[in-house]
Amino acid sequence: MPHANAAFPLIRKRANATLRADKLGDFSRTRDGMIWVGGWIELGTDRLMFSANRVNRVVNKPVLGESYATMMDFGVSLDGDFEIRVHPTFVTRTIELVLSDGTQIGFRCWGSRRLAKEIAARQQRLTE
Repeated sequence: MPHANAAFPLIRKRANATLRADKLGDFSRTRDGMIWVGGWIELGTDRLMFSANRVNRVVNKPVLGESYATMMDFGVSLDGDFEIRVHPTFVTRTIELVLSDGTQIGFRCWGSRRLAKEIAARQQRLTE
């Protein structure tokens, strides 16, 4: 679980997430063929974590194959080098994190603009 403190409390939201290591995802489109996994996103003082919910673990296992475990739960260190983008998508907005190696991570949730600002503030604090 990510650490938190009074200045940067833990933020926990229901979210859908996808991870693209092949650098072909287009998070600005509402439908792009990517698999979105439902679960929880947690933003702490130094880490962003995503954990899939039980239903998505069962439903997506046959689709994702043997690599499903690494695609279902993952984290991003906020002191890492990544770009934050926010795209309007169907109903909610999508936060896209583009890592230094080109890997793309997308999150869809309510309040995504505010969450993106929180991620940026915590990243800036750690990299200054």
